[in-house]
Amino acid sequence: MQRYVQTWSGDNRTNWTSLRYNIRMGLGMSLSGLYNVGHDVGGFSGDKPDAELFVRWVQNGVMHPRFTIHSWNDDHTVNEPWMYPSVTPAIRAAIELRYRLLPYLYTLLWQAHADDEPMLRPTFLDHEHDAQTFAECDEFLLGRDVLVASVVEAGQRERTLWLPDNQTGWYDFATQQWYSGGQWITLPAPLETQPMLVRAGAALPFSQRLRHVDAQADDRRTLQLYPLQAKGVSNGLVFEDDGESWGYQQGNALWLSWEMRSDAGAIHLSFTRKGDYQPAWKTLQIALPAGEQRQLFVEGVAVDSADAHVVLAQLASH
Repeated sequence: MQRYVQTWSGDNRTNWTSLRYNIRMGLGMSLSGLYNVGHDVGGFSGDKPDAELFVRWVQNGVMHPRFTIHSWNDDHTVNEPWMYPSVTPAIRAAIELRYRLLPYLYTLLWQAHADDEPMLRPTFLDHEHDAQTFAECDEFLLGRDVLVASVVEAGQRERTLWLPDNQTGWYDFATQQWYSGGQWITLPAPLETQPMLVRAGAALPFSQRLRHVDAQADDRRTLQLYPLQAKGVSNGLVFEDDGESWGYQQGNALWLSWEMRSDAGAIHLSFTRKGDYQPAWKTLQIALPAGEQRQLFVEGVAVDSADAHVVLAQLASH
């Protein structure tokens, strides 16, 4: 199972308790080498979930490697994205977020395959020096960079969580506000959104394609930067291939490595590429957080942050 399969946590129940403890079960599976995991979103058996529970379950589920709405409800109903018209926009928004994040998820899957890096991570895995991360909680990391704070209680419209002490801080995914680590914060959690944060020093690749997965039609890519507030260097990887073949074994894939150097006055971004795969997107758009005032340099050239981009074909390979 560790080597070959995508799997799930078994036939769960359509209640809030399952939502909460499936998160912890998934983390245990991931730490045991079962990286490509998820849960039956909405619950598998029991009476159909109410509208609020269904929204929260979908918001949580899209941030797992495996996302499947699947059920055999005791009341002979079926969990479907459109089962409650009043919350269908919130369900749609959550699924669209997953499609936007697919390049990040795919890179994490590559790292799981190549380096045995868990995709789902308890917060203590990357912050073992922070004793608070060993306390029971409902948060988890998707990769090293995205902190997910799912809402797992009925009626909850705020979410209090501990920000792991990482010495660099965290950005609110929705507002792009920066917070220092090692503190409790409370974020708004209206039904339409799930609180998430991004590690300062990270950069997330986003797709603009929101329909079905099609590598040849996925022709726009954005790299959203989350720069360090203080002087420092961070780096990361974007992995892409055709999504179908074994070509990556012969180098027919794209390993795009980036390095971001930040100080008080500037942000310097540089790239190296490996592999001969040519994705449908030819230009990588670069985005900075709202309110970021530092000058951006891409490959040593000062650029207007409103029109920052890099042409893939012009990047040096190694």
